Amino acid sequence: MKRRSQASEIIFRQRTRLKWTMWLVIALFASPSSAQQRLDSSAVQPDPPAAKRAIQIPDGTAVEMRFAQPVVGKGPDARRDSASFDTAEAEPGDKVRLIAAADVRLDSVVIIAKGAIGQATVTKVKGPLSTLSYSGIGLQLGWIEDINGKRLPLRGSVKGKPQSFMVMVLGTPAGVIAGPKVQEGKGPGQWFYHSFVHTELKQSIPAGTRIFGYIHGAASLDAAGSAADSGDSKTSATLTLYELRYLVASPSAIECDGNPVGQIGAQQYLVINLAAGKHSCRLRNHQELELVVESGAEYFLHVDSKEGVLRSVTVGEGDDAIANLDPAKRLK
Repeated sequence: MKRRSQASEIIFRQRTRLKWTMWLVIALFASPSSAQQRLDSSAVQPDPPAAKRAIQIPDGTAVEMRFAQPVVGKGPDARRDSASFDTAEAEPGDKVRLIAAADVRLDSVVIIAKGAIGQATVTKVKGPLSTLSYSGIGLQLGWIEDINGKRLPLRGSVKGKPQSFMVMVLGTPAGVIAGPKVQEGKGPGQWFYHSFVHTELKQSIPAGTRIFGYIHGAASLDAAGSAADSGDSKTSATLTLYELRYLVASPSAIECDGNPVGQIGAQQYLVINLAAGKHSCRLRNHQELELVVESGAEYFLHVDSKEGVLRSVTVGEGDDAIANLDPAKRLK
């Protein structure tokens, strides 16, 4: 009897061990999908796609551009004025490459980047007798690319329809500028072609010449996820101040937000960084000029030491103005 009970006990233990082994196998392999679901649910879920951010670009938005190539007229001094002796005379129908001279911003977002590609078309080229007051070159602005590569149509006036115009080209102490022979209306650029005392009429358009165009018709820009929406709000703005005069009695002391930042002498420029927001700058003991700057943007102020004032100018004009100036020392 004792042997039977021992044998029964052994058999019972073996059956129990086999039962637990089977349950373990079932637990591990019977429902792998459930285990995988638990692993998947614990994984980091991807962020939902960014909501579209549409920016409305108003009709008439000003764009400062440069000619990326010369346009040679037919006047007696056209070849000299073009600064290019191997470029053929322009003909009606010629396509002319333009580039944006500065960022165009709306709501602190870049909608057109500095260097963006644009295009214009030559419509007329008149001979020497027609170039007494302008270049003799007719032009129609075409388009400029926005930050996403979309072509935005342009016109040559603040208001109205895209149409051809005869181009006036002026050499100034701050570079060469071009625009319609008669500039009407109000807005950026309307004073641009008549604000220089020392100017020289040109019969060609050299490469680098600045011209204003205006967006024709309202447009929409999707800024979400594009280069337009990639700015760093902590990036400083750059402010450049410059003096074009060859002779000044003494260097001008510059103050911004009540603090001295440097001195600018004849034919010098000074570069400072400003946090985004409202600031004020002035020549010491003169009236302040208030300005609001955006993160990552460029700004230029023309120092008129004779009048004791600072004048805001476009980025293109500022770039041209400081091209041959010397840097001034900034206070540490």
